Amino acid sequence: MAITYKWTINQMNAHIEADGKQNVIFTVHWTYSDDEAFENVVIGWLEGALDVPSMAANIEAQIAKQITPVNEDLYFTWQNPPIPPVE
Repeated sequence: MAITYKWTINQMNAHIEADGKQNVIFTVHWTYSDDEAFENVVIGWLEGALDVPSMAANIEAQIAKQITPVNEDLYFTWQNPPIPPVE
């Protein structure tokens, strides 16, 4: 059986500006592996040990709350609150 290898770029670090150029990559975090064979084994361990349907339902509920929130923050003008971050 031939082994199929694959590159995975996990993350890159960049300087916003360097030597007059924008977004200059200075580090690449990478993985070179055999076509996810070991990863599939580990995923099997996780799925066997964790309640994946409950985790998925929790994520779906969080997304639904962001789409249709049930609460909001109210600020009084005399308190001069900080402007909330844009989401």
